[in-house]
Amino acid sequence: MIRKIELTEAQRAELSEFLMILAQKLDITETEDKMIRDSYNAVGTFLAQEGSLLDTYDVAISPQGSFNLGTIIRPIKEGDDLDVDLVCELKVKGLNWTQADVKEKVGTRLKESEIYKKILDTEGRRCWTLLYRDNAPSSTMKYHLDILPCVVDKDYKNIVNRTFSASILEEKDYDKVAIRITDRNDPNYYTETDTNKWLKSNPFGYAKWFELQQCKGKNDIHVYSRAEINPLPNKKKDKTVLQRVIQLLKRHRDILFEGSEDKPISIIITTLAAKAYNGENDIISAFCNVVLGMGEQIDVQNGIIIIKNPVNSNENFADKWKETPAKAKAFYKWLNSLEKFVCNIINSKNKENLANEISAAFGSDITMKTFSDIAEKRTAQRVAGNLRMGNKGIISNTGNIIVQNHNFYGNENYE
Repeated sequence: MIRKIELTEAQRAELSEFLMILAQKLDITETEDKMIRDSYNAVGTFLAQEGSLLDTYDVAISPQGSFNLGTIIRPIKEGDDLDVDLVCELKVKGLNWTQADVKEKVGTRLKESEIYKKILDTEGRRCWTLLYRDNAPSSTMKYHLDILPCVVDKDYKNIVNRTFSASILEEKDYDKVAIRITDRNDPNYYTETDTNKWLKSNPFGYAKWFELQQCKGKNDIHVYSRAEINPLPNKKKDKTVLQRVIQLLKRHRDILFEGSEDKPISIIITTLAAKAYNGENDIISAFCNVVLGMGEQIDVQNGIIIIKNPVNSNENFADKWKETPAKAKAFYKWLNSLEKFVCNIINSKNKENLANEISAAFGSDITMKTFSDIAEKRTAQRVAGNLRMGNKGIISNTGNIIVQNHNFYGNENYE
């Protein structure tokens, strides 16, 4: 196993630029982002509409998962589904309501809409799913909203906002923003009315923990913090280094496994990457160190592999690995492939070898588009006289020596 990666300044500049541009191409488009936000707002408004079935239960919709964390990536193939996770919070429930009752009430309300009734999928284990496919433009991806019914504290929003304003938190602090969810596999799904005995989840505590991981080595935590959780976070083109690294890791996984059900799940990738991240400011250093450090974040106790939920130490994200060994095998296959990729790009002797390695890892189309963008950028800088060479021979838009424009095709980088 590789233990340490040594990068020259030229490699760091070159590879960081390439990986950053490639990661940006993994973002959904402005149009797709707006479609999802419009759907999110419409569902929230409908569920909480005055005079509706759920009106007296103080309903609110909140985002969770990769859309909330800023690590969402577009599918490999146009037309494949994008998964957007939402939480439907009830701050009050009927005294004798069980999990089944809460789940049924949310489903019934959705079915009261002629629009949602048509796109409502089969009831899931924990969620109701709305399939946005036929109404999406053919040029964009299809998507679905997974709506998770849950019960929260009456003062939940204020509790969450206080938690999100903190800069240091312990597990007991995160636990304050936990939610109680419905789970059809729970033996007491149809009988238990005490929410304290329902399955606990903590998507918003996890979101706060993730924000703190992005701040490692940074002086100002507020650069990455949000004041509240309920609105969808703004779509930022300038994501943090950690967010970009996780996007690249997820894309590499998707390319390697081509839709296999045993592929590493996003919550495991995100957790291990965030723990392994050491505050690196450039994406190639962060990517290499995260790849080399993820395996060290995994515990083994009595032969059981454990990847702890950082905001709930009683939850093991790898709990299915024992009953489904193929999942553990797939994870280590992915990790070994990543380590090999890192070694190969660092030792690439020319642009052709580098392009082949990156293409195999992230896909040929997105790789060639990235190379093309960088070539155009270099040409524009040269024509404008902004392409310079530093003392150590690094070509960029800074430095002491101006690279002259020319009218012939040579062997410049990426051309």
